[in-house]
Amino acid sequence: MRVKMTFALLATVALALIVPAASSARTVYVSEGQSIQNAIDNARPWTTIKIGPGTYEESLLVNKDGIRLVGESRKQTQIVQPANPTAGQGCVPPNGLDPGERPNGICIFDVNENFEPQSTVEDVEVRNLSL
Repeated sequence: MRVKMTFALLATVALALIVPAASSARTVYVSEGQSIQNAIDNARPWTTIKIGPGTYEESLLVNKDGIRLVGESRKQTQIVQPANPTAGQGCVPPNGLDPGERPNGICIFDVNENFEPQSTVEDVEVRNLSL
């Protein structure tokens, strides 16, 4: 009886340690026509953002740790330069853009309201995307 109680107690403690770690990770899905940047902005650290097939006209700013951007495949999921980038959206600096300097791709850092880098962001993963 004592062995069963000890085993049950250990199993309960092990489960309590595993559940919080698993529940802290999230997965968000983005489909063509939706905003990847919006998903990043609303994500908590350590979120996986799965991006469906399609072409996304965005410039992305990842400003929190542990974000994973995972596309369907390099041929099926593409992020391309926006036709008319808007200052402050994604990694477009608010001071305006020279025509030859339109950002394309993903910027990974934390910035203040003037788009000045404040700190580095760690553990960001980008897979199965073409830029």
